[in-house]
Amino acid sequence: MLLVWLSAGALTFGGALVCAELAAVYPQTGGVYIFLKRIFSPALGFLWGWAMFWSIHSGIIAAIAVILARYVGYFVPLGETGIRALAVGAVLLLSGINYLGVKPAARCN
Repeated sequence: MLLVWLSAGALTFGGALVCAELAAVYPQTGGVYIFLKRIFSPALGFLWGWAMFWSIHSGIIAAIAVILARYVGYFVPLGETGIRALAVGAVLLLSGINYLGVKPAARCN
């Protein structure tokens, strides 16, 4: 088991070094999208962006919201419907805060 942990740590460290090198070569904002777009093709970067939007990031946000609601449910009796409502409310609240934070920056351009 220790060998598995060490192997996963070495693989993660190698991935971090690769990302650091790519970020030094391509310092534009956008992360993996920019790397894929510049190294392979704009189409691959576009597909990565849409995959992140429609499945990967959406799933992560939903999972975090449900976990938050379940933890609140330990302290406040919510029931299953209350947990779902709180999770949806958390996503909407944080999305609204993010929108308000991005909007002033967009006016500067």
